[in-house]
Amino acid sequence: MFTFLALLVLLPSVSHAEKLITFDEVSFPGLPVFAEEMQLGQIGGAVLAFGGVDSDAIFLLSEGAKEWTKLEASLGLYGASVISSEEVLYVIGGRTADGLSDFVFSLKLENGQLVREEIIDLPVSLNQLTAALDESNLYVAGYTVEEGSQKRLIQLDLDNVSEGWKELDVWPGSTRGSLVVAYQDRGLYIGEADSDGISMSLYRYDDEWNLRESLPTTFYNGGVSLSLGPSHILFGGIDTTGANKNRLVLWTYHTVTNTWSEIGGLERSDGIGAGIPWFIKKKAPEIDLSGLVMMGGAEELTGSSSIVLAEIKVKRGLFTWLDYTVVIVYLVGMILIGLYFSRRETGTEDFFVGGRKMPWWAVGFSLYATGTSAISFMAIPAISFGTNWIVLSQNVFSLFATVFVALYLVPLIRRLNITSTFEYLESRFHPSVRMVGSLQCLIYQVCGRMSIVLFLPALALSSVTGIDVVTSILVMGIIATVYTVLGGIKAVIWTDVVQVIVLLGGAVFCLFVIIKGIDGGLSEFFRIAAADDKTRMFDWSWNYTIPTAWTFLLLVVLNVTELPRDQVMVQRILSTKGDKEAGKSVFTLALIVIPGSVLFFGLGTALYAFYKSHPDRLSPLLSGVDSTLPYFVAAELPIGITGLIIAALFAASMSSLDSSMNSVATVITIDFYKRFKKNVTDQASLRLAKWITVFAGIFGTVFALIISRYSFPYLFEAFAGAAGLLGGGMGGVYSLGLFTRRANWQGAMIGMGTSVIATWAVQHYTDMTPFLFVGVAIVSCVVVGYLSSLCFPKPPQSLKGLTLFKVN
Repeated sequence: MFTFLALLVLLPSVSHAEKLITFDEVSFPGLPVFAEEMQLGQIGGAVLAFGGVDSDAIFLLSEGAKEWTKLEASLGLYGASVISSEEVLYVIGGRTADGLSDFVFSLKLENGQLVREEIIDLPVSLNQLTAALDESNLYVAGYTVEEGSQKRLIQLDLDNVSEGWKELDVWPGSTRGSLVVAYQDRGLYIGEADSDGISMSLYRYDDEWNLRESLPTTFYNGGVSLSLGPSHILFGGIDTTGANKNRLVLWTYHTVTNTWSEIGGLERSDGIGAGIPWFIKKKAPEIDLSGLVMMGGAEELTGSSSIVLAEIKVKRGLFTWLDYTVVIVYLVGMILIGLYFSRRETGTEDFFVGGRKMPWWAVGFSLYATGTSAISFMAIPAISFGTNWIVLSQNVFSLFATVFVALYLVPLIRRLNITSTFEYLESRFHPSVRMVGSLQCLIYQVCGRMSIVLFLPALALSSVTGIDVVTSILVMGIIATVYTVLGGIKAVIWTDVVQVIVLLGGAVFCLFVIIKGIDGGLSEFFRIAAADDKTRMFDWSWNYTIPTAWTFLLLVVLNVTELPRDQVMVQRILSTKGDKEAGKSVFTLALIVIPGSVLFFGLGTALYAFYKSHPDRLSPLLSGVDSTLPYFVAAELPIGITGLIIAALFAASMSSLDSSMNSVATVITIDFYKRFKKNVTDQASLRLAKWITVFAGIFGTVFALIISRYSFPYLFEAFAGAAGLLGGGMGGVYSLGLFTRRANWQGAMIGMGTSVIATWAVQHYTDMTPFLFVGVAIVSCVVVGYLSSLCFPKPPQSLKGLTLFKVN
């Protein structure tokens, strides 16, 4: 740690002399007609042009084509608002020969033919109309022609068109200037040119309208917008404030930091026509972080039009030989640790629980490393970057639960002399409950946890080094499997100790580099954090739709059995020498969690302050907010330090991966193989455990490769929801077992099934925050499980030592 800080003094400050985001004009086929007020939109990979003042023709430019094809179709309008959405192009309003149009329809391409489908007309004719689209809602803003030119904002649910248009509260302000609308970051944005004609006010609507930072320019006829990545909006248009009225300008607005950044402009000496700019979003290459393509205003030539086409480019950091050396040395070190402990391994007791002789402080470090994966390294800073520190209150409340666990639950588990935590379920309830718990654990670890902790850092590594995601997943999966197979739990625990040091050290180093790069340094960091309320930790409002202090307090109380039911955690506790040492390891975990969490939350707040000071340094092409920290590493850190942070990402993911593999091997060997096969030798069990570890590593890696082919944000949300369905119910079963004497196995099974139904219902039919899903599952399982138990005989076996109550 001190080495990191010493090196920091020698680092140069982050340089901002070189422009990070640029765009270049590239060639694009011109239209064969004059394109004044013509519109362009994307349908899949094709481009459609239609609706000009001087032409009613429709032209199609297929993907890869070098010239436009005229279609045998006509729409009879021009100047409409156009929105592209995957394979559908929505057309709203515009003008016809008779005046303003109220039409709203969609266009699709089927077998090369243009198919028009009417949706539902606008309820009122609107001038200066502009529109935006979210997942399923169409928003339209404009001014009425009659009634004194009133503001109107309407919404249409495209999944329920029969419900018609819905009136929304209009945005504030007294002007009637040109408009532009966008939807981003779960909020609706409307920009309106101010009366002075030299700026544009921006408003955001959640439950009410809020004025945001104004844009220091306006666009001819309102301009256009395009939502990019998780939190950027690209605004473009013909600048009306500069000396050259033929200049096409592009600005990005970041919804999190509330800042504007000008990307640049294109000067057209031969003049830009009266048409507004158009944008076409193409799929960006996976590694280059570039490829967003835009169309600008058309130029009037001899009866035809050329088109301004630009491509955003983001400068990437370079991964040098020194960076590779740091990562390779780290990986080789992990394998050597596995080789060292493989020579001291005598049987399954060593492989699964380290001979029950591991130092308590090392076990405490391992407990922290296991719960702190690459998801923590990237997702926690992303939370504080986008919001505040409210989620940190959960860790604060967890301190009290940790004391209870260390004093009461850990000694109970230790006295049972078990290896798998699910052995407890058989003793307390029935073998069937044990089998269900074991199976749920295997599905969660192999199909979920292992694949996610492999995939996330692979994304980061590919964006920094240029190594593709598949290669990154394979490297991490193979290395972690090798040293876990060789050294068992001993190798896992000692590599975890190293990985905690690398992880926290890398985070501290990165934090100091970020603060050093903020203009004004530490004082400016604190000023921005305080001004924007970024470090607020407690929210005591009664609102079940958002995470509040009450949410986390309730969750901590209900989920106190989280550690006893987690095989990964229990296995470490069982590896200590005795009850006191096990308790010390849990207290060590508690002592590391709070400063570690503060570090990661502070890292996100520092990123917020940095990019608020330098909005031009943040790429609008990021795939998600979780990519913010890896992107900073790639774009801003000095040579050699990038490799150090990537090693920290390796540390975070592999510390979770090795734990899952060893736990899977333990569960299958103890709960299935030795449970059903009698007279098994210890060496046979050890050989099986090693093979299971290999196969667990293979399956986890394969699942990570599978999910890399899909959209991760939606997949991760689905995974988190599924984990709540399964994990919460099992938490209720352990609560029934530890805190009641009347609950029996029939009631536990009924309660577990009920918890799945109850949790699924609140996920789909309420606005409850996902943080409470586990709480719902536990409460429903405990209540229904206990009441159901009253319908069956009392447990026939002795409960002595199986509950927190004294049983005579």
